[in-house]
Amino acid sequence: MNNYPEKKTAQDYELAREWLVDYCKGCSVYEYGDVDVYGISDIDCIVVTGKPLDMPVVPEEFKVMFEGRIFAQMKPEHFRQVKLPGDIDLKRLSGESVEYEDYDEGKKRLIDVLQVMDWLPERIVKLEYIIKTGNILDIIGFTKSLKYSIDIATGMMGNSWGVMWGFVFEELRKGWFDNPDEKRLVRLADEGVEIGKKFMYSFADYAEKWYEPFDGDIEFGLYDTWITMPKVWQTHIVEQAHCGGIVGDEIRRRLRGKGSKGEVGSELASLIADRMLLCNSMAEFSRKGLYRWGHILSV
Repeated sequence: MNNYPEKKTAQDYELAREWLVDYCKGCSVYEYGDVDVYGISDIDCIVVTGKPLDMPVVPEEFKVMFEGRIFAQMKPEHFRQVKLPGDIDLKRLSGESVEYEDYDEGKKRLIDVLQVMDWLPERIVKLEYIIKTGNILDIIGFTKSLKYSIDIATGMMGNSWGVMWGFVFEELRKGWFDNPDEKRLVRLADEGVEIGKKFMYSFADYAEKWYEPFDGDIEFGLYDTWITMPKVWQTHIVEQAHCGGIVGDEIRRRLRGKGSKGEVGSELASLIADRMLLCNSMAEFSRKGLYRWGHILSV
C-alpha cells in the first residue's frame, strides 16, 4: 500500500484557499463540495475568468488539498449554467459575485438522471483500477465518488442496497486518523464496485422512462478497458457522441460495435445537448481541454 493520508487542520485548508485566491487574483473563485475530513477531503474550486489561466505548481504542503485537477475554469457565460452538470452548493471565496441559473425540481430530477448515466460506469471502472494500485488516498477518494453516484440513484429509485455499505464506509473514512484499517478499506471498495454494478443494471430498467434501449451492441473504452453497458446506457452514450465537438468526438473514438440508438425523451435529449454544448465550450476555452476518462480531451 502507498500514499497514506496525512493529517491536516482547518487552518491548513484556509492557507491553501488563500494561496489559490492569491494566484487567481482578479477572478471570482467559488468553492463547491464538502471538506469534512482534513487530510482526506480535497478543495474543489471553479475560477470564473475572461481568459484561461495556466495551472500553477502547487506548493508541497497543499498538494493533498488539491488532488487531481486544481480548479475548473469557466467564462461568466459558462458559469451561468454551473448547475447544469449537477446541483452543487457554491461558496464564493473571492472576486465579484457572478450570476448563475437555478432549476426547478423537474429539471433537477433529469439532471440527477444524467449524473448517474454520465458517471456511474466510469467510477466503477476507475475504482477497480485504483484498488490494484494500492493508493490509499485515491481508494478513499474514488470510493467516496462512487458512493455519491450510488446515493443519487438510491434517492431516485428508493431502494436500500447501498445504504449500510455507505454508512460503514463513511464511518471508516471520517475516523481514519483515529483507526486506519487498510484491509477493511479495500474490502469496502471491492463491495462498492459490486454494488455499483448492481445499481447500473437496476438503474437501466428505471431509465427506460426516458431512453429506448440500443438496437445492437457497442463497447465503450474506459481507462484502457472496453466495457459493455446496459442497452439504455448505450443509447445515452451514442446520443452524446452525436452532439459532436471535442467531447462528442472523443466519445465516438471510444466506441466499437454497431447498431442504432433508441429514442431519447425530448426534454432529456435537449438537456443532454445543452450539457454537451457547455462541456465542449469549456474544453475549447481552457486550451488544455477537459479531463475525462483518464486523460485531457485536447483542443
